[in-house]
Parts: sequence; C-alpha cells; structure tokens
Amino acid sequence: MESHELRQLLVLASAFKEGDLAVGGTTDDRLREEARRALLATTVRDIQRTSIIDDGVTVALERSRERSWDDELAPLNVAQVRDALLGSGAAAWAQKYRNALASEVVAAVAKVMTSEELSTVARTLFNPLGPSAIGSAQHFGSRIQPNSPGDDEQEILFSILEGLSYGCGDVILGLNPAADDLDTIVRLEQLLEQVVRRLDLPTRYCVLSDIVKQHEARTRTQVDVGFQSLAGTIPATNVSDSTSWPTDASRKV
Repeated sequence: MESHELRQLLVLASAFKEGDLAVGGTTDDRLREEARRALLATTVRDIQRTSIIDDGVTVALERSRERSWDDELAPLNVAQVRDALLGSGAAAWAQKYRNALASEVVAAVAKVMTSEELSTVARTLFNPLGPSAIGSAQHFGSRIQPNSPGDDEQEILFSILEGLSYGCGDVILGLNPAADDLDTIVRLEQLLEQVVRRLDLPTRYCVLSDIVKQHEARTRTQVDVGFQSLAGTIPATNVSDSTSWPTDASRKV
C-alpha cells in the first residue's frame, strides 16, 4: 500500500469533522463509507509496512515496537483487531499485543469504531500511569475536546455534556479555539471555568491558544492550565519559523 493511500483512508474512514476538509476530507457519506470498508479490510501487515510520515519520531516508535508477535498479528485486518478489542477477552488480548501494534494500527482501529464501541473499549482497557490513579478502573482518563468552528458557546457546552455522558473527561477539558484573539480566549476560559465549577467536575480546563495570549488573559480572568502544542513531527518542527515564537515562555511550555 502506498503511503498516500493509507493517509487518505485514515482521513475519510471516521465520522465527519469540519477539520477533515483541510486535509482532504469530504462531506460525501458514500465516499467515507467506502473508505471505512477498505480500512476495515486492510491488514496489520500492510499498515505496519507503510510509512505515513518519514521522520525520526516514526523511526523511534518503530524501533521500540515489540516484534515477537508480528507473525500472529500481520494477517489480521482492522476489523478483526476491532472485534478482538470488543470481545470478552479484550483486556487479556490488549495486554498481550499492545506493545506490538504500531501507532498507525491503533489509529486505524479507532477510526472505524463508533462512539459506543469506543466507550465499550474505554470501560474494558486500563493502563494506570505509574502510582497515580489516572488510567485505573473507575477513574476517568480522557480529554474532552469541545471544539466549535465558530467558538459557539452552545456547541461547546453540548460537546462537553456529550463527552461527560460517555464517562470521560476528568483529566482535562481541552478546547482548541477557532479564533486566537485575546477577547475570545478570555471568553472561553470563563465558559470552561463556569462549567467546571457549576458541575463540580474533578477536572482541569485549558484553552489551547497562543501561550503569550494565555498569559495576558490572566490579567482579566482565571486561567487554569496554560499550554501550547508544539509540532508533532520533526519535519514540521524544522520548517517552523522561529520568529513566530513571541517569547521564550512559549518554548518552556
């Protein structure tokens, strides 16, 4: 399989999101269903042999992958991996094979699952983070990401409530704003603060915007967590214009 083919399947196979359009997605339900069927039939071997991103991060992840189970996993297709994770022996299966599956395989399985199926897996698989409770049974561990294309407060609130209905979210409510002006950041920080306080949620919240503007927002409102994402791949990091960093503060986040 060519890398561009696999990238396209991953873009098209999941439920439609507005952000998909920027990376080649479509609103055509028929095309997305065809991509979903094709991805379900794709084998672990085909995915793990296909380099989606050629950089040092990918190389490091592949180097650390457990290879002792490759002969067993390679013939399985995405549908079979999904079914194994939804079956009665899911926890034992995941414990045995999780370090042998490439990140791209895990992403493909998540792409083809419904919200209900993802919720089922989340209630079955647990991976505690060291001595902390995060990742343990009976502890929430997901990030609710209530993004809205127009930063509409009603859309954001409904997304948060939907996320909570699946039993998710005590790690953080992390919102990526569509606009990056200071007024919007302040408004959304206040919105998330009200949700956390009124529902008495055991969680943190963050508006993932320009880190310097988040710092400025502290003069006008409560900012719970300040965070700015850096590039996730080496090529993206290398081509970033260093002059775009306002201050050293953003590099320390």
